[in-house]
Amino acid sequence: MSVRLWAILLLLLPLLAFAQEPVPDPFKPQPVDLAKPAPVLEEVVARLVKAKAFEANFLLTRYPKDGSRPQKIRGRLVFDNNLGLLWQVQEPARENLWLSVSGLYRLTSQGPELIGPDPGILPLLQDLASARLDKLSQSASLTFGESKEEWELTAKSSNGPAYELFSSVKVRGNRAVIFWIQIERKEGEILSLRLYNLQRFPESMDKARFFFIQRRVLDSLLSH
Repeated sequence: MSVRLWAILLLLLPLLAFAQEPVPDPFKPQPVDLAKPAPVLEEVVARLVKAKAFEANFLLTRYPKDGSRPQKIRGRLVFDNNLGLLWQVQEPARENLWLSVSGLYRLTSQGPELIGPDPGILPLLQDLASARLDKLSQSASLTFGESKEEWELTAKSSNGPAYELFSSVKVRGNRAVIFWIQIERKEGEILSLRLYNLQRFPESMDKARFFFIQRRVLDSLLSH
């Protein structure tokens, strides 16, 4: 897998979350009715649109398609509707990645290094983070189901550049709190994302708060 593709896959879904492993439970999903969404879905949307930025610690588990041992990646992510997504990997190796309207960058001690252009991922992230169901439905089929206190929203790929990378995305939560995200790649690999210590922000961040990393990198980014 190319560095660029793997980096983009890591950055796909920075959604608000409280981490715990999902428990098997039938959700009986139904197609999302944009004109009259389910009350719980309306509650989720209302909560998501209030935040312009958020940050959290994460645990990403990668399940290879060949059934080999899962790989775990830990770190911190920050998402801002204006500045993009910052993905700070801490284990197994330290790496800082930044996805913005100008492209995907690796942030090193010497400053940002361009990996490649954004193939349409950031607009998708912005739609997901703001729960813009009308826009999401233009490039994916959406289903929503409830079971007891939990719910599950599924987006199956339809069209658009972002959906060339995966076949489906499942988001599971408890009322208005999302606690688990699963991404299924088209060739069979599965990514499971859990987040901890979530902080929401009603306004966009300034660059100094967003790029809370090495001083030299921060100085380089603030000069742009």
